Amino acid sequence: MPKKRKVKKRKDKKGLKLLISLIIGYIAFYNLYGLVKNILVIIEKKQEKKILLAEQKRLKEEEAYLKDQVIKFRDPDYLARYAREKYLFSTDGELIIKID
Repeated sequence: MPKKRKVKKRKDKKGLKLLISLIIGYIAFYNLYGLVKNILVIIEKKQEKKILLAEQKRLKEEEAYLKDQVIKFRDPDYLARYAREKYLFSTDGELIIKID
């Protein structure tokens, strides 16, 4: 009888060790999966940030250009010259010749 109890205790200990090992393995795998997933999200966000910063720079340059144009268009002489060049307006007695 004592041998059967020892064998049963060994089987119980093996089963418990296996269960604990599986639980620890699952927890380790889940943590590793979460870590990799978070790293991929961080890489994606850094790429998105790089794209957005480039767009922000482009928009700031465009804003500066447009502000400059607004200031220039307040000058009537510049506005008249711009209209003549861009839209082929002429003053009295001017002949417009377009060369492409």
